[in-house]
Amino acid sequence: MSTAPQFQPISVRDYLAGERIAKRKHEYVDGVVYAMAGGTVQHSRIASNATVALGSQLRGHKCEAFNSDMKVRVRLSRGTRFYYPDVSVVCQPNADSDSF
Repeated sequence: MSTAPQFQPISVRDYLAGERIAKRKHEYVDGVVYAMAGGTVQHSRIASNATVALGSQLRGHKCEAFNSDMKVRVRLSRGTRFYYPDVSVVCQPNADSDSF
């Protein structure tokens, strides 16, 4: 009888290196990488409208609205996560990277 293979978490560094060359987007949760599913036309329409509406409201302020092409890093006590939210607002750019 064989045993199940042991889970080997992926490092943040390896995840980011893979994302730079990947053809599809992936999210990263505490060492596990998840491929993102495609969305529907209606979902895309709602996300686009939200991004435009937020961007209009933020014009002239230091904050910016971004769509799902911008990766967001979340640092928690139990690990680091990277997501591609439909819409995000950034008020303080990340000096370490222009990709999240």
